[in-house]
Amino acid sequence: MDNEKRLTLYPIGGLGEIGMNCLLLETAQSAVLIDCGLMFPDDFHYGVDVVIPRLDFIREKKNILQAVILTHGHEDHIGALPWILPEIDVPVYGSDFTLGLVNNKLKEHSLQDKVTLQPVQPRETVLIGDMSFQFFPVCHSIIQGYALGIDTPVGRMVHSGDFKIDRNPLGGHFTDLEGLAEFARPGVQLMFSDSTNVERDGFALTEKEVKASLQDIFQKAQGRILVTLFSSHVQRIQEIYDLAQQFGRTMAVSGKSLSTNIEIARELGYLSFSDQSYVDPENIGDLPDQEVVLLVTGSQGEPMSAMTRLAEGAHRQLRIHPG
Repeated sequence: MDNEKRLTLYPIGGLGEIGMNCLLLETAQSAVLIDCGLMFPDDFHYGVDVVIPRLDFIREKKNILQAVILTHGHEDHIGALPWILPEIDVPVYGSDFTLGLVNNKLKEHSLQDKVTLQPVQPRETVLIGDMSFQFFPVCHSIIQGYALGIDTPVGRMVHSGDFKIDRNPLGGHFTDLEGLAEFARPGVQLMFSDSTNVERDGFALTEKEVKASLQDIFQKAQGRILVTLFSSHVQRIQEIYDLAQQFGRTMAVSGKSLSTNIEIARELGYLSFSDQSYVDPENIGDLPDQEVVLLVTGSQGEPMSAMTRLAEGAHRQLRIHPG
């Protein structure tokens, strides 16, 4: 192969595992990093807070590295950024909401003034070195995720990011199949695709079906309602809030990441409720159980999450009981 026309892909994390998504693309002229996530420890990682990819390889490429591109804002795609961004002076591209989450993470590490964040819009194309990246919206359990259509010196490739096919999404967050098909029409040489749960037959529930099930629960529940979810699942948070308003319940939010992400989404205009619309757990006071819905983190059984602490009776502000 002509030495000036080559593409090398280095999967640093995220293949055959859930977490640490990180892929480096290198041509003869430049390199681009797609995502840089972390993994949460399992029961065998005693004393470990988070697991991050091996970043020494990225450091070795920093002289030709020109950008970081983010597909979406889940921790397994952005969580390791504070460990590598101080060492690489490159812009970070992503959607408004993704970069809002990244900016908050940078503030926690006093890095917010040291990194250039570049928001990109749906179907926008960005030229980086001798590659170009087009951003296609995808439906996922977080808003403003992107698949990538990538033009390289050796042909076109597609990086799907994390996605689902939802024909009835709430809020109009469709997967842009039409745009992807148009990009692929001249031919695609390589595709990197999300394959989580691909071995299961059938189709995932649509968000409208999920909301209908939640509405049925709200109608029938006699006591408190406890909901656990991804802290960045903005659509689901809005659904729970709307149902709480409809059925006369006060929504209490427990979990630092959940509270933080709600504030980020509200500031960017992706959640429509006011400060008075939800409360901290300690403020539910003597409200009857039938007037309360608890929104907590821990849907994946994270050891230190609000849901786990509730299940173990270790939550400082809340208790669960039968009925």
